[in-house]
Amino acid sequence: DAAMTPSALSRSFARLPLLWKLTLRSALLLLLLFAAYNAVQFFYIERWIEHQAQIAVQRSMDETLNALLERGTEPNERDRTEIRGLLDRINANDQLIRIVDERGNRIAAASNGVPEASVAPVHVETTQWGRERSGGHSLLTMRSPLTIRRFDGTVEIVRSLEAFERLSAAYSRVMLAFGG
Repeated sequence: DAAMTPSALSRSFARLPLLWKLTLRSALLLLLLFAAYNAVQFFYIERWIEHQAQIAVQRSMDETLNALLERGTEPNERDRTEIRGLLDRINANDQLIRIVDERGNRIAAASNGVPEASVAPVHVETTQWGRERSGGHSLLTMRSPLTIRRFDGTVEIVRSLEAFERLSAAYSRVMLAFGG
């Protein structure tokens, strides 16, 4: 009993009664529809998870900009400890908040699980989003300009997407194992 060749399989299928042919085709169609449904569901869950990360970063950015603007004084080297305390209070897990001047020099930073060296500081004129990889980890970055009196700088927020990637991987395993 050797493995059936495609032509032998099609001959066997041709000999089946019509009821069996309809049953097998219906089962195959249901399997394909189920797989397509799960793929679409997985795609939308992935997008939703990514959107939640962006919302969290945007919230941190808004809080940081508001706190710095309320403070009213230009960020500088002398105020580094005060600014760092402010950033520490705002910062979330798996996130880095950094303030850089117009030359890209670091003024202050607060990190909670994201090494500062994972993303080079960059001065921007408009708000920018990006995705980067560092050390095998995916990072979501948001940079927004900060102008207070004569200070022209940038607030950078870098968030590790490792937890979101683990959640996504766990979800895909569940979908594969149990079909959604």
